[in-house]
Amino acid sequence: RTPAPQPLAQTAGVPAPAVSPQLVSLLSDIFNRYSEATSSDSSWEAGKQQLAELEERWQATGLSGQQAVTVLAQLRQEIAWDAMPHETFVRFYRFVFHLCKEARRKHLQVGTAVDLWRLVLTGRFRLLDRFCRFLADQHGVLHVVTEDQWRQVLDFSRTVHEDLSNFDANSAWVCLLDDFVDYVRSAAGIWASHSGDCCVCGDAPADVPLHVVPHSGSKRRSPDLDAVTQQLLAMPLSTSQAQQLHTACAGDAAYVGAVSYAAAG
Repeated sequence: RTPAPQPLAQTAGVPAPAVSPQLVSLLSDIFNRYSEATSSDSSWEAGKQQLAELEERWQATGLSGQQAVTVLAQLRQEIAWDAMPHETFVRFYRFVFHLCKEARRKHLQVGTAVDLWRLVLTGRFRLLDRFCRFLADQHGVLHVVTEDQWRQVLDFSRTVHEDLSNFDANSAWVCLLDDFVDYVRSAAGIWASHSGDCCVCGDAPADVPLHVVPHSGSKRRSPDLDAVTQQLLAMPLSTSQAQQLHTACAGDAAYVGAVSYAAAG
């Protein structure tokens, strides 16, 4: 049985201590075991249990959150993630999420996530600076980054063109990335027309700050819902029913229900 690592003395607000060879060895061992656990044919429950045990081993050192980020930064040359093959880097990137969570948490603090993205995605994500500015504009709105959001940012960085020309809003992107694309296009003066095409309406400087508040459920309505809405809107309504429509929330499922009720009356 591997002996439990000795906790490192930590003080709030004090940077992580110098990295010892023992800590480097522990980190390497945990990453190798993580790779085995996530690539094996074991059940989801078994993999989840192994991951929890690995997180516990690492957190027993007293390192988590920003202090874990500091340790990674100190080990940049030793780990050399810039030179990793793609498949290895994907595993390492996903591993980092678990490595830098606060103890007993399922997410990253947004500040920790931003520091990590700047650390591991520099040179791999051309929109990284704009993405980090976008996150800074969400101060007070976005507090944490989930594992699903963390993973999709890497997928986005590898598959979506720098000019966003191949971004498909109807794909299963998390709402955070939908809102980021809206942010970039708005800052560049690109607006989507009703037909879904894009037109260039001006060339705003890329560094112009634009405050966009993300909204829940930012995924676009399905074509079926749009078709039903258009049919209902074409129905003749009384004055009182028309007022009811104008005060209803467009795009919401409750809105369609209200219109259906008004039309039936």
